[in-house]
Amino acid sequence: MNGKPLPEIPEHKMLAALVEDMRDVGAIRQTVVATLDRLGASPPSDRDRLLLLVTQIPGLFEALRADREKHQWHLKDLERDIEALKKDKQDAIGRTDQASKYLSNMVGLLVKAPDDANPWTTAQSLFDECPETRELRFAMAAITPAWERMRQDQIVRNRQDVVEMLCIDAIFDGLMELRNGTPLGTGIDNLWGIGLSAGFNGTNWLHKLFRAEIILNGYFSQTAELQPLRYLICATSSVMRSLLFLTGRSVSRISIGATSPDGFGQLAPSQDFLRIPEIRSYQEKKHLNLVGKVIDVSTFGYWRSDEQPKPCKVILFNQAALEVAVSEARRSPSA
Repeated sequence: MNGKPLPEIPEHKMLAALVEDMRDVGAIRQTVVATLDRLGASPPSDRDRLLLLVTQIPGLFEALRADREKHQWHLKDLERDIEALKKDKQDAIGRTDQASKYLSNMVGLLVKAPDDANPWTTAQSLFDECPETRELRFAMAAITPAWERMRQDQIVRNRQDVVEMLCIDAIFDGLMELRNGTPLGTGIDNLWGIGLSAGFNGTNWLHKLFRAEIILNGYFSQTAELQPLRYLICATSSVMRSLLFLTGRSVSRISIGATSPDGFGQLAPSQDFLRIPEIRSYQEKKHLNLVGKVIDVSTFGYWRSDEQPKPCKVILFNQAALEVAVSEARRSPSA
């Protein structure tokens, strides 16, 4: 090496460089010796120092190998931990997706939201709106599935004459219109104008709902196949009356066989109404006690304390109309 001393290289760095990719210590020693021979004469101190370093290689190599194996074990443990974390993450994502699906279904019962709406945000908005409107949504969410089941119930559908006479489909459509047409954040003061007023002045579905309640209670309380429908109508009527009360409005209460209040409009009964067996049979049995009494209602009166009450139109018992219906039924065995 032309008499020049070896450069000062830290021992650990030199040895690490020598054994980095070599496992055969003997080969390392031979390589060092051959390199020194090719470099020519060198000061004995330099040659001895380098040979001394080479003799320390086995110990350093073993220490490095031990460290490497230890780190490999740590790496394997870390890899296992990473895989476990990945699995936990996937499980958490799956549970979150499932929870979002359930929440979306629940929110769908409470409010009509866009298909791409975030169910968590929508749920938070529901709990932030006024308590009265929120209570309405929960009440309607409780009865909506029952309505959907009832509309598919073949036993009820077998009494299509009653379903059509009571306008059941129109009542359900009105309920869904109220639920879906009430935006999030609607205050109780705005609820009347947004959805409830149409139930009296537009499609009249609230008139039909309250009428269905008194008809089912008055004429069909003993008709077994119509009890689920009767209970559902009564529950829905209670919800709507409570909601109307919250808006400051009341609805007249009338029952079959009641005396017509003064000032109530009076209409004649229809033959379609009297052709239904339970209605005709009820009036035949009680005709002596029904003179001047209510047998049906067309529209219900409703009012607010600072408003003029809207009139109620009732239908009173009509002996002549009943006799016509009874005569037709006798001529038609299917009636």
